[in-house]
Amino acid sequence: MKNYQSKSWLQEMYYEQHFTLSQMAKAGMCCPRTIVNWMNRYGLKRRDPASSRWPDRPYTNGAWLREKYLDEKLHQHEIAKLCQVTQSAIATWLAHFDIPCREGGRRLYSVNTDLFASWTHESAYVLGLLATDGSVDKRERTVTFKSTDLELVESIHKLMGNDTSRPIFQDKYVKGKVYHRVLISSTLVVSQLKALGITPQKTLTLEWPAIPPLFLSSFVSGVLDGDGCVYYGHSSSSNAMRLMAIIGMCAEHFMNGLVTSTRSHLNIKGSYSCRKFNIDRWHPHYRFSLEGIAAMKFLDWIYTTPCPHLARKQQKYHSYLNWASSNLTGSGKPQAWRNQVLLSCGKQPLLTGFPINS
Repeated sequence: MKNYQSKSWLQEMYYEQHFTLSQMAKAGMCCPRTIVNWMNRYGLKRRDPASSRWPDRPYTNGAWLREKYLDEKLHQHEIAKLCQVTQSAIATWLAHFDIPCREGGRRLYSVNTDLFASWTHESAYVLGLLATDGSVDKRERTVTFKSTDLELVESIHKLMGNDTSRPIFQDKYVKGKVYHRVLISSTLVVSQLKALGITPQKTLTLEWPAIPPLFLSSFVSGVLDGDGCVYYGHSSSSNAMRLMAIIGMCAEHFMNGLVTSTRSHLNIKGSYSCRKFNIDRWHPHYRFSLEGIAAMKFLDWIYTTPCPHLARKQQKYHSYLNWASSNLTGSGKPQAWRNQVLLSCGKQPLLTGFPINS
């Protein structure tokens, strides 16, 4: 029997003499993969690659780091000072060993941890934005919000960050598109969001949350500002002006909840479809479209809530109402459409009892 096939030889060389796999392979005149196979056959646990590479650095030992951070309650900067390294190095090794971070310690920027403690119009709106353009890291300690609309990022910065000194980063992509990004680090906020359905890698798995009816419009307003659009212009098939409100996402269960809740609350129908928009998208994309009277009812419901709104989308709707109110007497305009325009403009409709389904 060859020496590397002996359990006692493997234990002596690996645990007592601290040979590496390469050194053991050279001594046994075989390849490192053979050593690994025989160690697995005997159930011998391997050392952590980091601790074996840097045995003189205690923070590369998971047991030592866990003891200092979780048992002795030392802060990251205290462990860093003890090991004479930077705090970011300690944070990196904590992530390497999957050691959960504690809430508290030295914080560079303050965080509004009360935002999701109870339902408000602001918390519902922020939750809608995070459901679309927000993300939680795999360690569940940081919330990131990224958008091409600086106004949305500033809203998150103001409502969640609670600190004007917090930086807003810029990421440049192809075709000159610039994304603005803000990071909120708080395990408490992440746990609150996780209870509301905002989890890591939620693109396809996001569920429709249980929103109180009073704050439903604020939540949908955040979804519209994040992954929706308001279109006002000429129809492609005719010269008629039209208004459309569209929301599109890849999470099937979330979109089903959005469509069901909106239809039942406003008594409107709209168009709900599933399709692929380009060849690079390998998963289905769900789209909820409202047009004409249904879009006006939907946007009236959205923009009468006391929560922030993306100005450019709201301005498109107001521009459409200004055009519609000046064209009420045009030929071919349905009476129900005229009455809805008057209602949206805060005026008395011409007729009562007009249909509400569209």
